[in-house]
Amino acid sequence: MGKINILDSGVYNQISAGEVVENPASVVKELVENSIDSGADTITVMIEDGGIKSISVIDNGCGIEKDDLPKTVLPHATSKIATAKDLLTIGTLGFRGEALASIAAISEVVIKSKYAEADNAYEMIVKGGEVINTGLTNLTIGTSVTVNNVFYNTPARFSFLRPRKSEEGLITKLMQDFIFANPEISFRYFADGNLIYRTDGSGIENAIFSVFPHNVAENLISFSRSEKSHTIKGYTARPATEAIYSNRSRQYIIVNGRVVEDNTISMVIQNAYGESLMKRTFPTVILDIVMPFELVDVNVHPNKKQVRFANSRLINGIIYNAIKEALENDDKERTEQLFVSGSVIANKQPEIVQEAIPSEEQPLSTETEIKFDIPTLKVKPNIKINREENNNVAGIREYSGLVTEKINFGENFDPVKEYFKSEEAKSIPKYNILGQLFETYILIECGDLFLIIDQHAAHERILYDKLLSEDKNNLVAQQLLFPYLARIDEEKEVLLKENIDVLSSLGFEISAENGKIRLTAIPFILSNMDIDGFLSEIAENADLFTKHTEIDSIKDKIAKTACKKAIKSGDRLNDSQLDYIVNYFIEKGMPLQCPHGRPTTIKLTKTEIEKLFRRIV
Repeated sequence: MGKINILDSGVYNQISAGEVVENPASVVKELVENSIDSGADTITVMIEDGGIKSISVIDNGCGIEKDDLPKTVLPHATSKIATAKDLLTIGTLGFRGEALASIAAISEVVIKSKYAEADNAYEMIVKGGEVINTGLTNLTIGTSVTVNNVFYNTPARFSFLRPRKSEEGLITKLMQDFIFANPEISFRYFADGNLIYRTDGSGIENAIFSVFPHNVAENLISFSRSEKSHTIKGYTARPATEAIYSNRSRQYIIVNGRVVEDNTISMVIQNAYGESLMKRTFPTVILDIVMPFELVDVNVHPNKKQVRFANSRLINGIIYNAIKEALENDDKERTEQLFVSGSVIANKQPEIVQEAIPSEEQPLSTETEIKFDIPTLKVKPNIKINREENNNVAGIREYSGLVTEKINFGENFDPVKEYFKSEEAKSIPKYNILGQLFETYILIECGDLFLIIDQHAAHERILYDKLLSEDKNNLVAQQLLFPYLARIDEEKEVLLKENIDVLSSLGFEISAENGKIRLTAIPFILSNMDIDGFLSEIAENADLFTKHTEIDSIKDKIAKTACKKAIKSGDRLNDSQLDYIVNYFIEKGMPLQCPHGRPTTIKLTKTEIEKLFRRIV
């Protein structure tokens, strides 16, 4: 070991700078945090060449006293903490004492400040950590810090900087963090003289519309929930909209005013969406967590981007429930409101054409077929009914091969009255099916609305809803002529056996023995499903049963798997099939997503179409 040297300030400040100043964005972070902690409600940030050439941060905060100016560039100098105990309840952002000292060590800095109670403003010029000049200057109030030529005296670090546009991108993302974490502060952010963001400090909604494009901002929904001194609030994206992104760069997790990174919270957010997101997509989220300072540790990492919670399970539970509830309420509200704009309601009772209606003179045969013609709905279900031993009437309703469903009619059944006394007899929106586009989309005119339905996504949703909503006692199982078999490994066979009842409750008759799955019956409503494909997925993914603790969650997963084999893009639909899909969607208030998160419907108003053709402006 050689002789131990005591490093001078110029050397250890450069070493410290490597911990605090990674790039121009980290300079902006330290300076803006100091401005926020000064009590400023207006902050301007200006950068040139990605912040490499110049960074200026100007605020209207409390300012710095003349005698304290030289201390700002000394190591471990801070106004935020005085004792070690203060570290446990940090309520400020830029408390790291070496920040300005580290920045000044690798750049040229000009600090101007006017203390609130002082008569004059003062300026200090620092180069490479050395104070070059101090004196009077012109400044109304607050502080202005300009940092020029970052890493000018450390060429090795300078060489590792990204291209200027990449460095600018990091600063732009950082400014988004500050804007969302401090919506009560008015920010102005300029890059190479161009105004990028401007907020008025009036709150989070102004911040959202200032940062995001309109088609993203308008597809964010609010949420809020409080438990045990913890408040969770913010905005999250509607599924299947422009607010869903290909990565997590639009997720902002804020803890007591500090933007942090937390992979666990990101997963909680993703789980709250369930299956409503497509694979490898992520929602835009602004998540604001407010909690007692002593219950969160911000000293996990030098850059304070990671924190540790005293009760992470509680926080994760609140986040999950808040977002899940907001999504469910928004989905319900949107489906209810879909036809409010411009829809025309038909009050006319449908006309009925009856064939083979049983009567006292003509008792029910073993199989009697009833046909209905409903002009408004254009749906023509065929119903085959038979009298059971207990005098109940049961039957099968079929729509052009798309869906087959069991009906329990009970005693003294009047087919016409029974069929029309509920949904079909009520007032419904009038619509006109314009046709099928690209053998993939169904085009509908409904009052002042133009609707485009994805036939595959829609049919998946129909099968999914019916499979999960059907009462077990009403399920009709279709016996297969020959059993279907698939191999399964021993571990997955055990899991499958433990959940046979779940499959049975959905109408599947299935067993597993000696490394094989045996399927002998399927639900009637899935008569046209790809049985081989479904059985293979169950065999290969039987471990899905271990991923959920509730029966309803397992049923949901199985239903999604079964419904993958709905009608496809490219399938030519006949009139009855088109009518059935459209009627179901209008009757159910237009379900907005398929079971796998894709949109089922796109809506355009007459006004929006006229704007496209510039009939109106």
